Amino acid sequence: MIKPSIPADSLDRIASKSSLSSEDIIRKTKAVIQLANSGQQKLVMQMIRNTRQEWLFESLLQGCKIQNGRVHLGKNLRNMGKNGEYFFTLLLGYAPPGCILGPQLDRNMITELDLGSHLTSIDWVKKFALELHPIFPNLVKIRSQEIKLNIDAEFEQLDQRQKQMIIRTFRACTVNLKLYLEKIPDCDFFMDLLDGFSFDLSLTGPGAKFIPEKIIDILCRFDGLIKLPDLEELNSIKLARKLWQRCYKVSLPKLRAIADPIVEMLAVTNDLVDAPLIQADFSTLDPQQYTAAHILCRRGLPLNLDSMQSIPEKLWKTIARHDEAISMNGLTHLEDRFALLLARHRHSISLDGITFLSPRAKRLLQYRCGKLSLKGLNK
Repeated sequence: MIKPSIPADSLDRIASKSSLSSEDIIRKTKAVIQLANSGQQKLVMQMIRNTRQEWLFESLLQGCKIQNGRVHLGKNLRNMGKNGEYFFTLLLGYAPPGCILGPQLDRNMITELDLGSHLTSIDWVKKFALELHPIFPNLVKIRSQEIKLNIDAEFEQLDQRQKQMIIRTFRACTVNLKLYLEKIPDCDFFMDLLDGFSFDLSLTGPGAKFIPEKIIDILCRFDGLIKLPDLEELNSIKLARKLWQRCYKVSLPKLRAIADPIVEMLAVTNDLVDAPLIQADFSTLDPQQYTAAHILCRRGLPLNLDSMQSIPEKLWKTIARHDEAISMNGLTHLEDRFALLLARHRHSISLDGITFLSPRAKRLLQYRCGKLSLKGLNK
C-alpha cells in the first residue's frame, strides 16, 4: 500500500497554510500518487499545470533534492513510477510563488533531466520547449526515449524566438530525433536544428518523399544515422553514401525508384536495400524491364532470368555479384568478358540455352567454384 512520505514538521506547516487537516493532506497526496499509478498520468499533469494549491507541490516534492546538477527524487515521486522525474519538472516549473521548497530545489542548479517517454509526444515537446525549458536556465542535458516534432503549418506560425527555443531544447537532448515534414523544410532552420546534433535522425511525412539537393547537403554534414522510411525516390549518390555510411542494410519501405549508379555502388560494397515495393514488383515485371535495382532486391533468393534472350550490359556486374543461384537458360550466346564475370560467381549457374562457347570462355568457367549447367553444349 502506497503511503505518502511527509515529515511531521512539514506536514503541520503545509496543513496550516492550506487550511486543511494533516489527515486531508495525506489523503489527497495519496490520491494523486494512486492516480499516477493507475494510467492517469495525463490527468495528474493537467492538475499540476492548472492548480494553484500550494499543498500539492510542497507535499509531492518532499525529499527531493538536486546534487551536482542532477535530480534525486523523494519517496513520493519515486512512488509515481517511471515518470517521476517528469512530474518533478512540472511541479518545480509550475510551483506558485508562495511555495516553500527550500534551497535544495533551486531551479538554477539543474543541468540534467530525465524526461522518460514524454518528449515522444509532439505536443509535450512544444510545451516543454516554450513553457518549461526557459524556467531552467542552466539545463543543458535532457535524456528521453525519443524526441518528435512536426514541421507543419502550425509550426510555421511560431515566431523566430519560439523556433529558437525549440532548437535549444533539441540541442540539449541526448536521444534520437524524429521529424515529421509536411513540406520541404526551410534550409536555414533545418541547418540550425541539426547543428551539433549527433544522434539518429528520422525524417517522415510528405516532405520526406523526395529529398532535394540543398537538404542533402545539410544531411551529409550531419554526424548521426539517418532513416528515411517515407522516401520514394533515391537518385543522389551523395545521399546514398550517407545512408549506408554506418550500416550495410537500409530499409526504404516506400521506395519506388532507385538510380542504377546507386545500385552499382551498393553491389560493389555488398550493401543491401530493403525495399518491399520493388521486390514485390519483380514477379510481375517484364524481364526486359529489369534494372539493377530489381536484381539487387533479390539478394538471398535465387535469380531466374530464363525469359531473357539477351541481358543489358549494365546489369552484368550486378548479376555476377548475386549471392544465390542464377538461371539464364534463355541466353544462346555468352561473350568472353561476361564469362569472366561469371567465373567469379560462387553459386550455381544454369546456362542450358548456350550451344557454343569460345575456348577462353570455357577455360574461365571451368575453374569456377559453384555448380555449372551447360546442357546445350552437349546437343
